[in-house]
Amino acid sequence: MKLQEADNSVQNKVTWFPYKHLDRLSIVDPNRQGNDIAGGSKRFPEVVAAFREAFHTLQSQMQKAVTEPKRVHSLLSVLLAGNYSHIEKQRAFLQKLDRDGPRFQSLKGLVPVQHVFPRSNNQPNARNNRGPRRGRR
Repeated sequence: MKLQEADNSVQNKVTWFPYKHLDRLSIVDPNRQGNDIAGGSKRFPEVVAAFREAFHTLQSQMQKAVTEPKRVHSLLSVLLAGNYSHIEKQRAFLQKLDRDGPRFQSLKGLVPVQHVFPRSNNQPNARNNRGPRRGRR
């Protein structure tokens, strides 16, 4: 479909546009009328299907809210809620690997070295943490 700004009319894209893929978007290049710049819209049917499924899921949840109001706490939970258990399992695995993994076994029991560096005149001290003196008198 084409929206004509001049008179707000809608036209079928096939009658005026050379691009014949009806299952894709067509975006007219504003600089060249016959050029379609929507080459990356081949998965547009999948987007439409996802919205269709979301619409039906939301419709079903709204019907459930009418028939079983105590069981429905949120209409959008069916679309926005997620199951993140796989992320929790991955996090636990990484923590265990960090704690017990073979990579750092040779370092177990070692005390970290405390590096003590002498303070230079360019480092702020506790009384004056404004940093180095530059051009102040």
